[in-house]
Amino acid sequence: MPKPYPPEFRRRALDLLESGRSVRDVAASLGIAESCLHRWKRRDLIDRGLKSPSPAEAESVVLAQARARIAELENEVKILRKAAAAVEQVVPPKARYALVAELAVEGVPVKQACLALGVSRSGFYDARTRPPSARVIRQAWLTDQITAIHQASRQTYGSPRVRRARPGPGRGRLTQDGGGADAASRPDRAAPASSGEAGPRIGDGHRPGET
Repeated sequence: MPKPYPPEFRRRALDLLESGRSVRDVAASLGIAESCLHRWKRRDLIDRGLKSPSPAEAESVVLAQARARIAELENEVKILRKAAAAVEQVVPPKARYALVAELAVEGVPVKQACLALGVSRSGFYDARTRPPSARVIRQAWLTDQITAIHQASRQTYGSPRVRRARPGPGRGRLTQDGGGADAASRPDRAAPASSGEAGPRIGDGHRPGET
């Protein structure tokens, strides 16, 4: 198989033909076959839309484009396999089942999605039909309770007060005005002494017992 010429060399030969020189003259000056130069000229006219390709040439172009696309897809598959292997190490199966469900909604076959994400189809379908666990139900309930407490406190409670106010053994509850029921059990701050009962101040020039 003859060694392909670089694009710059082919462009130079075509430029010489466009300048008015004959095929024989250019082929002789560049040391290439006249048939090769004729092919380059024909291909250049087709690429510029100045000449229609023959059925065989059109099929060749389609095949070349298909081969390029296949090579691109093969590279994408390699990348996806590496990514799927990394996902298996850090993402639990339950989260991957959720990804399979999302892909299924987008039209990706469940079998293909499970294979790519490293989970079984039986496990995916079991996860979809399995009722939520008690822990999941409790977490959802606690989330609703915390949201209600935060809204009832006019969004002023932080996490410690929310923890004390939420229902449960040893925990307080919210009152109608948004305060916690345990607020009454907390000692109030000492009220400041009235001006008539104020004791001697340090640094005012008087000592205790002096008038």
